[in-house]
Amino acid sequence: MRQFFSHAIFTSVMLIALSGCYGQSHLATMSDVQQTAQIGNYERAEELVKENKYLQNPRNDLLYALELGVLTHLNKKYAESNLWFERAAGRMEELDKISLSGMAADWIVSEKFHPYRGEDFERVLVHYYMTLNYLMSGQLQEALVECRRVNTLLRYFNSRYEYKNVYKTDAFMLYLSGLIYDAMGEVNDAFIDYRHAYQTYTGDYREYYGVPLPSQLQQQLLRTASALGFTGIFEEYRTEFSGQEWPTQREYQNAARLVIIWNKGLAPYKIEELFRWSSDGDDWSEDDEPGCYVKVAFADFVPRVETFSQAIVSVNGTTRTLELAEDVGQIARKNLEDRRFRTIAQGVSRNIIKCAIEEGMLDDEHWWFWHLVFTGITELTEGADVRQWFLLPAQVHLTQLLVQPGVTDVDLSFLDARGQISQHTLYEDVHLERGKTTFLIHRTF
Repeated sequence: MRQFFSHAIFTSVMLIALSGCYGQSHLATMSDVQQTAQIGNYERAEELVKENKYLQNPRNDLLYALELGVLTHLNKKYAESNLWFERAAGRMEELDKISLSGMAADWIVSEKFHPYRGEDFERVLVHYYMTLNYLMSGQLQEALVECRRVNTLLRYFNSRYEYKNVYKTDAFMLYLSGLIYDAMGEVNDAFIDYRHAYQTYTGDYREYYGVPLPSQLQQQLLRTASALGFTGIFEEYRTEFSGQEWPTQREYQNAARLVIIWNKGLAPYKIEELFRWSSDGDDWSEDDEPGCYVKVAFADFVPRVETFSQAIVSVNGTTRTLELAEDVGQIARKNLEDRRFRTIAQGVSRNIIKCAIEEGMLDDEHWWFWHLVFTGITELTEGADVRQWFLLPAQVHLTQLLVQPGVTDVDLSFLDARGQISQHTLYEDVHLERGKTTFLIHRTF
């Protein structure tokens, strides 16, 4: 009897400890960081991350690096930001190798108890932010390397899965690498990436994410195809993009080029979806055999409320609306949906193992106690992993302007849901040089 109660006390203490360690939601944990970043106090937001005990837990060291990577980027500490992202990318690769060498653990213990390894789209966006950091540091070649790493990574992900993900090519990163090649004067390479981006935008991006082909990408295709003398391809595009105007290659080369990238809003946050079932009757006594309690959990994304619907840039009388180039929120939801079957299958397998162990204890005189213990263990340990890279944008919008060279102001106007201008941001004394592309990155929450 003493041994029995010792087991009972030990089990109760463990369940309470588990409840305390894993009970806090990620949304609540990051709320102060989010609010501080939203008012532009990035230095303080960095401090809050570094003071956050939850993020300092070894299980969350990846999230710690990702959030600091974003905040240092926003704080214009681009070299430091890339150090954090290199650390994050290295940690992801390390956890990936552990996962591949010990897949059984994923089927025995709920993923929320594992070190966070990142969603596929989050791993891609590490390289997007590193690209931005290199662009803002004037290191175009290094930025191109990061662009290329994206689609290599996506091909690797899909080679591992029996059920393939929709997210297998990133159209926006191809579009961006085309712009970088153009900035370097590599017209042929730019055309190749523009063409691949076009194929993905008109395929998966249109079907699964509702992202249309950017009109400026059409202009880039017409200009580069014409400049390279690809007459047949050029005529195909001119027919398909009827009514579209585009600059000549000479006009492009002689102008000062300004690319605006707007990282908009906050990506959706994760919530837990649950399915519970028990084979018990409504009531049971000591003479009854207890059934098995089953709980399966998986994560889902909930979109945030949008502050702005659109942005317009104005430079020296030239005005342009920024176009949607990447819908991070839609990619996140579809990416999570693609792996839902794997998550549910793992949860079901864990429940089967627990039920089999419980059934093997029916001959024990205290089987009713063990039934309650296994029910409690299932309730507390089966849960969705609702951790995420919290400060990611919901969307990326982009435009390119060809303007007169010189020192000028760049005005950004942001429209609300009714189409009314609700906020202005002025970048003063921006140096725009003839024949050179200047990249300007802006973030709103």
